[in-house]
Amino acid sequence: MWIAFSVFYNTSAQSHIGIIKDVDGYTLVRESAGLQTKVKDTLYNEDFFEFYATDTTN
Repeated sequence: MWIAFSVFYNTSAQSHIGIIKDVDGYTLVRESAGLQTKVKDTLYNEDFFEFYATDTTN
């Protein structure tokens, strides 16, 4: 499932704000990557969320 969201940059260099826009109308937040992991929360379309960019080049 692909999730489309808009990103709004916060004043902090590390923290960003996004908004959920998913064709299913919601996005499941899991403990870790993978469909078999526990669902921690559900975010619905138009919900705002805070995220932190990570360096995945290593």
